[in-house]
Amino acid sequence: MPPPAVAPAAAEPIVPAPALSGPIVSEHVPEPPDPVGIAPAAAAADGFADGFADRFDMPPATAPLGVPDLSGRGLQRPAKPPVQPVALAMAWVLTVFVMISIGWGAVRWRGEVMQVWPPSERAYAVLGLN
Repeated sequence: MPPPAVAPAAAEPIVPAPALSGPIVSEHVPEPPDPVGIAPAAAAADGFADGFADRFDMPPATAPLGVPDLSGRGLQRPAKPPVQPVALAMAWVLTVFVMISIGWGAVRWRGEVMQVWPPSERAYAVLGLN
């Protein structure tokens, strides 16, 4: 069944926008309020946090337990955990052992490797291990 025929919509006339004669001023955007009761010199003299707490009778801000004090007063970096030289040496020994084992296996079973992966023949030829 063919879709029903739809009549074309009537084109609406295009009306150009009126030219702007000056700056656009919105009457709905209020001006920011002036700070009430805060003298600019006093706010600059004592800093925001100290002056804020004094003006509103708030206790000084303290960080919750487990949260570091990031205010810059008495901030100390946590000590890095000491790196165990024995563990570091063992990691290097294990890494070298694994690399040597892979190289030894590639040389020891080179015939089987070339059979399974024919492009490796060129690498063995370059190394002189045909």
